[in-house]
Amino acid sequence: MPGYLWGAPTSELMKHLSDDSGFDVLILADLLFNHSEHTKLIKSVQLMLKKSSTSRAFVFFTPYRPWLLEKDLAFFDLARDAGFRVEKTFEKVMDKVMFEKDPGVSFV
Repeated sequence: MPGYLWGAPTSELMKHLSDDSGFDVLILADLLFNHSEHTKLIKSVQLMLKKSSTSRAFVFFTPYRPWLLEKDLAFFDLARDAGFRVEKTFEKVMDKVMFEKDPGVSFV
């Protein structure tokens, strides 16, 4: 199966469920760095998460580019705007950046 594009139809993914009501839990890990795709990512969560008060989408991320942290965090504002309840459950602040010499986005 080819990869899934955020925001695309979910029929290929949902066919693995016993019914088509959605997933109880979604885990989103290290996806927020791609700021231009936040809206599509939210759309995918809307399409795949079961419409239930017990369903959860857990979002884990590290701001690898600390100067873009506000853009990473903007995802959560979009999620609220889309009707999701957002709750921070854990945060660990590091003593220093992970990659001190990272110049940011560059072309190879």
